[in-house]
Amino acid sequence: MTRRRAAGAEPLPFLAGAYVATAAVPGVFLVVDGPYCIRTKADVQYAHDLGCDLLRPVGRSRVVLTDTSRDVEEVTGLALDRVAHVERVLATVARWPEASAVVATSIDFHEVTGFPLGRVAARVAASSPVPVLHLPSRSLGGDWLEGYAGFCECLAGGLDLPAGPRRREAVLVVGHLMDRGEPDQVANVAELERLLNGLGAEAAGVWLSGSPIDGLAEAAARAGTVVALPYARETAATVARRTGAALVEAPLPVGLSASEAFVRAIAEPLGTQARATAFVEDEVGRAIRDTERHVARFLASRPVRVELPDPVLASALVRLCEDMGIAASAEAAASAPRPDDAPAGLVLSNGLSASRGDPGYVPVGYPNYLDHPVLPRPMLGFAGYRCLVGRMCEAALRTEA
Repeated sequence: MTRRRAAGAEPLPFLAGAYVATAAVPGVFLVVDGPYCIRTKADVQYAHDLGCDLLRPVGRSRVVLTDTSRDVEEVTGLALDRVAHVERVLATVARWPEASAVVATSIDFHEVTGFPLGRVAARVAASSPVPVLHLPSRSLGGDWLEGYAGFCECLAGGLDLPAGPRRREAVLVVGHLMDRGEPDQVANVAELERLLNGLGAEAAGVWLSGSPIDGLAEAAARAGTVVALPYARETAATVARRTGAALVEAPLPVGLSASEAFVRAIAEPLGTQARATAFVEDEVGRAIRDTERHVARFLASRPVRVELPDPVLASALVRLCEDMGIAASAEAAASAPRPDDAPAGLVLSNGLSASRGDPGYVPVGYPNYLDHPVLPRPMLGFAGYRCLVGRMCEAALRTEA
């Protein structure tokens, strides 16, 4: 899976996405074969997610290095024959009582030298009490979204997902970007399930959602329909192929148009179009009534810039603005804060460029160090539309004040 990078943008690394996905599946340990600095990269997730347990001051961290000495930073240290040592590390982690699965990956140098991590993981898996899976590294050419999708694909290919008869009305959503366990993402999962129930389906589960390995496997075993979201479409296809479920592709439900398209895409193969139409008409009507004064008074004449390292979310937010009649443009997120003379208006940003405290910024997406909600606050679906409009209005009023 290859994604086009915006010119001049510095992509977030492959491992960042693997860390995001690991944090979203409790009990999974990620063993990374590479230098000591790999541990510090997990600090990004720790700062983004208040509940992150990838690094623990007390107890076992869920990011495990094969070598914690700083000697391994040297090329000569990396080039040594370390097969037996890495195998011992994987076997040890797999025996930890709190481990439900182990995923092994590495950094770019180890890929170049051809270290046989996949074969080592397979040997350990043969006698392990829990799944031991290999996530091929794409640190040289892949970005964080490929790390996230690769982790999901690793689970889909390595977990026990038995085929068998199942009800098509039981729907599994695959490809949700569960970047943290805070109330915004918990509310997103709840909204996805609410949309499924509203169109007449049964919500079997969401990959990924904060559910442990057993919960993910159980959801896949129940589902007769798999819905593929953009963050892990290949994973959805793998799950459907292995279980015999039907596969449906749907857009990321951000904004009214995309949320309606999400509902209708699923309702058609299920044969619940009439119920879906009634549900959508009611939801869209109420959402517009709740927000039309806000949009007309505070947002309609204000330009919006979407500045994110996530092209999926960026394009979805631009479409949301277009639905409201607002001029919007998308840019890749810069690695440094915006200059003080940045254009006036609103900026939907991951929070990195908002570090100078500009009142026109609305922190969204990953990584976000500036915004940690206390109450449920979705971004997906019809409920998420209301929340986004409210936050944009608050930023507009702060700018005017």
